[in-house]
This record gives sequence, C-alpha cells and structure tokens, in this order.
Amino acid sequence: MTALRATHPRIGRGLAPVPLPGLYACLALMICLAWPNALAAQDPQTTRHRDWQVVRDGNGGCLAATTAGLAAGKTGLLTLSLLPLPDQTGARTAGALMSARVPLGVSLTEPLAYSRAQTSEAVGLAWQRCDAETCLAMAPISAEELARLKRGRRVLFAFRPLRGSKPLIVPVSLMGLTRAWGAVTDCP
Repeated sequence: MTALRATHPRIGRGLAPVPLPGLYACLALMICLAWPNALAAQDPQTTRHRDWQVVRDGNGGCLAATTAGLAAGKTGLLTLSLLPLPDQTGARTAGALMSARVPLGVSLTEPLAYSRAQTSEAVGLAWQRCDAETCLAMAPISAEELARLKRGRRVLFAFRPLRGSKPLIVPVSLMGLTRAWGAVTDCP
C-alpha cells in the first residue's frame, strides 16, 4: 500500500466498496463477465470508436470497453469497461459502473486504482471476484467524473501484478470514449 500511495497519494481515501442495489449489481456483474468474449470475437455486435469499442449484448444493452497491454499475441494487461448507471427515475444519467479486468495473480490485498493524467488524486475500484484467467474490480463513477474522463486523453491504472511486487502502471487511452459513450447511451 505504501508504494501505491507514493504513486497515488490519495489512494487510501474513499476505497470502501460502494454497495449497489442487489439486482442491478448482479446484472452488471453478469454483463461484465460476458463481455470479454464479445471483444475477442469482433462480431457485428461490436463497433469501434478509435481506442474504444461499443459492445451490444443479446438483451439490447450496451457497454463501452477498451484493452491496454501488449500488442503481440493480443495479451491484455487491463481491460476496462463502462456501463450506464440509471438515476432514480431510470434515466441513464447517473454516471457509470466502471469495471477493470487484470490477469490472475494480482495482489488482492492492494486496490486497483486510476488517476487522470492531470491530477494526482486516485480513484479506487473494489475487487469483486477472480476466475481462471482474470480478476475483476468495479466501482461506480459519478456523471461528473465520467465527463472528466471524456475530456481527457488517458488515465493511469496502478495495481500490483503479484503480491510483493512493485506497482504496475498501465496507461489507458481515452481517445474515442466520448463517441463510444454516446453510442452506449443511445443504445435501446
């Protein structure tokens, strides 16, 4: 945690998991678990907007996603997705549910966090679960934070790839996020 704090000075603040309503959390988790297959397939259900893609699920929902990592062998160090969060009236204006997948073996005792390039303030994502290949972290982000991301060029994600290792900093491009998010919110 100390090394991550050195990289992201405010990482220790506000990292408690934010409870989501039970049914919505289940739905969001199911979508986030299913979408890597859609990204890999590059089927007609996927449209590209620069570095981001819009993935349509079979039930008419959409999410925006991008992968950062090694180009050789299509090895991703981090796959990031954004899913609309409804407000009290059901309108899709309350921000987004951000989820990030990283390779299995990551240190779960340390949070996964990101910071925008212009600021040293870090936003933490809570670990949810791991499967045979990846671990998933999620957090809701406000409409204001989403607007800041859409104006940015990149964010820096930090996590420990192995327990006891130095933090790995992964730059994630935000180029195309505005158009991708527009397509997600227009999704029926």
